[in-house]
Amino acid sequence: MLIFINKKGRIMKNKLYVAIGLFCYASFAVAATLVEEDSTPILSEQLDLSIPILHYKTKDETMLLWAEMKVHSLTEGGEILFKLSDYGVLEQPVVKNTTTEPDEFAGIIKAHNVWRKKVGLSNLKWSSEAAKIAQKWANSLKKNNDCQMEHNPKRGDFGENIYRSKGFNPTTTEVVDAWGEEIADYTYKTNTCKPDKKCGHYTQVVWKTTKTVGCGKASCDGRVQVWVCNYSPPGNIAGKKPY
Repeated sequence: MLIFINKKGRIMKNKLYVAIGLFCYASFAVAATLVEEDSTPILSEQLDLSIPILHYKTKDETMLLWAEMKVHSLTEGGEILFKLSDYGVLEQPVVKNTTTEPDEFAGIIKAHNVWRKKVGLSNLKWSSEAAKIAQKWANSLKKNNDCQMEHNPKRGDFGENIYRSKGFNPTTTEVVDAWGEEIADYTYKTNTCKPDKKCGHYTQVVWKTTKTVGCGKASCDGRVQVWVCNYSPPGNIAGKKPY
């Protein structure tokens, strides 16, 4: 049995110390098998501990810790008492939140979620992976297609919406609203678009099982812009309603 005592001589029950004890328990178990039942416990400096780094996960975050412990006493019952001599928290690197869109696309997640909220759906989050694919395709449309709209046949397991503007620079909200406004041409009961109309951009925006979106854009001669957004999991599955 392992018992930890702080600098004031009080037994520590914090999960941190339990974690440290479990981390080193194997060494103690081997030492214990060498002690005879009727022998007198003798302290050994070899049982002193020094743990440079320990990953300790709390409810809200994971901390990087270091700790040093010294043997306090060894009871006749075989209990090893350790005294914490020093400990501390290591500085952790700042991790960028990848669930929020970059400044270049600020507002595009909110614009999507406005349309999803109207039909009671959960919010989307930004996907860096989807954004890379979208940006690569936008660059390809600029280079090979004069920014004309064409779907990416090699986008893998992603849904896709494309928008094209000419003569003005649209905001992220204007781009998404152009897709969302296709609701006027969509009939939920029959899950169809009006004759000669498009509504697939709208249904992708409000597809229930879609969780993330990532976007890219390119400009041709400063006059024309093409925007690409990729979605995961993809929507517009044949025979199914969006929500």
